[in-house]
Amino acid sequence: MVMYDIESDALRTRLARRLEALGFVRLQYSIFCGNHTEAQWEYCAKKLDILLSKISPPDKCYILPVSGRILRNTSYFGDRPELEGLLHEKLVYWL
Repeated sequence: MVMYDIESDALRTRLARRLEALGFVRLQYSIFCGNHTEAQWEYCAKKLDILLSKISPPDKCYILPVSGRILRNTSYFGDRPELEGLLHEKLVYWL
């Protein structure tokens, strides 16, 4: 799960587009979740590190490893995010 609070519109947009390109799904405006193998995550981390090196205070980005079990057992109020596709489908084909 990736969560961020970034003031710069341009940087925030680039981060959201990068996350989507890497197979993450938007749960809320600044919260994304992905289903990646460890090797895929290492690739994602390298791509995100380059982009996130450009943030500065008061900007923040948190990357929180979350298991499928935790996502399935999370309580939701209001609209429940569509997690089944995230947990069971491949969102990006890795070559």
